Amino acid sequence: MTPTRLILLPATQDAPTRWLRADAAGTLLDHGHVGDAPLPEAPRTVLALPTTDIALHRLDLAARTAAQARAAAALLLPERLAVAPARLHVAVAPAGDGAWRVAAMEAACLDAALARAAELGVVPDAVVPDALLLPVPDADAPPTVVALDGTWRVRGNDLAFAAEPALAARVLGDPAPAPLAGGPALALLAAGTATAMLDLRQGAFAPAATAPRPGLRRLAALAALLALSPVALSLATAFADLREARRLDAMARERAAALLGTPPADPALALRRHRATLEQAGSATLLLDALADAASAAPAAELVAAQLGPDGVLRASFAGTGPGDDERLRAALEAQGVLALRADAPAHAGRPVLAFDLRSQP
Repeated sequence: MTPTRLILLPATQDAPTRWLRADAAGTLLDHGHVGDAPLPEAPRTVLALPTTDIALHRLDLAARTAAQARAAAALLLPERLAVAPARLHVAVAPAGDGAWRVAAMEAACLDAALARAAELGVVPDAVVPDALLLPVPDADAPPTVVALDGTWRVRGNDLAFAAEPALAARVLGDPAPAPLAGGPALALLAAGTATAMLDLRQGAFAPAATAPRPGLRRLAALAALLALSPVALSLATAFADLREARRLDAMARERAAALLGTPPADPALALRRHRATLEQAGSATLLLDALADAASAAPAAELVAAQLGPDGVLRASFAGTGPGDDERLRAALEAQGVLALRADAPAHAGRPVLAFDLRSQP
């Protein structure tokens, strides 16, 4: 049976980095500390990150795909976590009954974890929050708790987290379940390698073989982000996921209606237009919206740059275009009320570029 190597990154600087090896059924085979001996070989490696650095949620999202769920969660979570959206990394997995399991963390923390794995000579096949390796208890059972290197990992029916023991005990209430430690704790974590995982390598961190085509579907963003947040997003990045997330406009309707008072027929669109009126540069929102609609006319095209000039003209540059894409894109944009004029642009990675200057037609 194919074994899995599990690398457990520590929650504190003075704790050791552990490794476990489990068979395909999740049975613990052996374990040790990194540095005591060379890491054992295994065809599959899972990197477990301390959940102390990760916020885990179960959210009801009106999403049909993981990209849509990430976009919706990215809209909802920054206010709860007090993290700037540009620094937030979100990963999701279906939780059943239409809900989604959501992990949110600072992108810099995931960068650091992957850098640590590289130092160990490890290229992980999956990156997971360590608390989610624990089994979900039965409906009426107390949470599963393991104590390892001065940190409790907790998994319940509706919660999963890690914290220092005193804080974890306060969260769990009195009496807190007695934690498992030592071999039994490691065995539970090993068993988690045989279950479905919430892999944190999504969006910008997706492996190269499965990463979305960077021109159109690279990062999870939502059109409502442009309407509801003052964050300075890269227009090219926002456009990439705007196409993926357009069906999620309904997620913003309730919030939009609350901000506008009396809800219009389409609150999300009304908010975008309202912001465009309030901000002179807001015309970029409407141009971006039209660009998202028009891009389907040239599905092979890759957006490689989008830059808003001080005169409100949006220059959009595409690579990978084919014969006739020029006219197809222009016609689709003009159908959206956007004047599209050809522009000169330098080659991108050795490929010719098709560029347009876009402005709203009077």
